[in-house]
Amino acid sequence: MYRTSGVLNIAQGEMATFGTYIAYVLSSTATPALFGAGLAAILPFTPWPMWLSILVAMAISAVFGAALELLVFRRLRNRPPQVVTSATVGLFLLINGITAQWWFAIPRDVTSVFPDQPDDYIGIGGARFRFTYLGVLLVVVGLLVALELVLNRTRLGLAFRAVAQSREHAELVGIRSDHVVAVGWALAAAIGTLIGGLVAPRLLLTPTMMVTIVVYALAAALLGGLDSSVGVVLGGLAIGVVTTMLAGYVEPLGPDLSVVVALVVLLIVLLVRPTGLFGAKQVERA
Repeated sequence: MYRTSGVLNIAQGEMATFGTYIAYVLSSTATPALFGAGLAAILPFTPWPMWLSILVAMAISAVFGAALELLVFRRLRNRPPQVVTSATVGLFLLINGITAQWWFAIPRDVTSVFPDQPDDYIGIGGARFRFTYLGVLLVVVGLLVALELVLNRTRLGLAFRAVAQSREHAELVGIRSDHVVAVGWALAAAIGTLIGGLVAPRLLLTPTMMVTIVVYALAAALLGGLDSSVGVVLGGLAIGVVTTMLAGYVEPLGPDLSVVVALVVLLIVLLVRPTGLFGAKQVERA
């Protein structure tokens, strides 16, 4: 989304959580206590398998993301970046409040797409690699490869990059920038729902499930560079290794305070190199 529209969407995690709740409703037995159960009751063959529910929820989230761009953020196009970012903070609060109101702050157990029984793992060198973790890793790697191919090998990717460089110049060569940005929001919302559906079985589904993940994600993206896909991946690996190692070997931190490490990294990057390690430097003219 940042590469297509220049918007740093603080509400990305809440949009993912909302989409994950939709997947949860579609994969659950309709009960009066479950908000949205009426939707699940009228759809044929529900409850659906979790993988199918996630795919349908991704489609719904894509429509929701494109609608947000059309109805809200397109009207803020010419406003300062601080105004647009503030709008995403407001969207964060709105979606979080609606999610908590509809589904309550009750941890919900979500079925994993991958085998997740006690014996579902591969033992290598004394270490246990669970199928669910390996499956998530493979999906994320495949998703990253697909995104890179789309951005660098397709006409849509060329349009994304052109709009990111200069919307005015892109429109001069016939690119419909409004449509391109809307597609960017739709893709970001759909991908967020996919990630939410993959991590929910481990984290338990709550209205605040993605808040901590977004902190880690922002730290990783800023460390690597918001406009560099490779930098973001390397930044994510660096944040993951550093926070895990410090939480394991520095006793005062522990797992619950490992997010503090990500916040410290975030602050240092903003102070020392705001564009990240691999991000393009901004050219400023007097």
